[in-house]
Amino acid sequence: MATKQLKNDEIARIVYIAVMLVFGILFCCSTALVTSTLSWVIGIALIVASVAMLITSYMDTKSITTMSGFMSAVVLAFGILFIVSNLAGIIFQYIPYILIVWGFYMLIDSFLFRFARHNNSVLIFAIELALGAIAITLGFCLLYVDGFYEWAGLIFGIILILAAVYQLLQLFGKKSSKK
Repeated sequence: MATKQLKNDEIARIVYIAVMLVFGILFCCSTALVTSTLSWVIGIALIVASVAMLITSYMDTKSITTMSGFMSAVVLAFGILFIVSNLAGIIFQYIPYILIVWGFYMLIDSFLFRFARHNNSVLIFAIELALGAIAITLGFCLLYVDGFYEWAGLIFGIILILAAVYQLLQLFGKKSSKK
């Protein structure tokens, strides 16, 4: 049983690595490709979830015009809309605002850490302050600097590819050390 669980964990990890690698390559090629692919993936997942909800509704009540059936229709429509309108773009448009707001939270928290909680660690204060400033800067650059979005997508793609390769080496390194 433990070996079967281990194999399932390894399979899940390989799938995770493959997804990271694919999205890394897509980010390196074009953020538009990522947006389109992500829209399709999310849309298909919503459509599959809708079908599962519809089947469950029918199995429970022998009807599809129940509240579960209605929710299935809402999820199905949203899945179709996600694909047709390329809605993953909205997710990417949201990222700069998340960075800006989270950066301000980190700036505020760094001062709270230092002065309200009376922690004397200058290193932690400086790290949190710097991370907050970096997050805010990245957010504003994504919003207002022409071409920064594509450059950031390329850098993120490279990071994803390197992380996937590292995870793959780690996985196979673990396997060879067991033998």
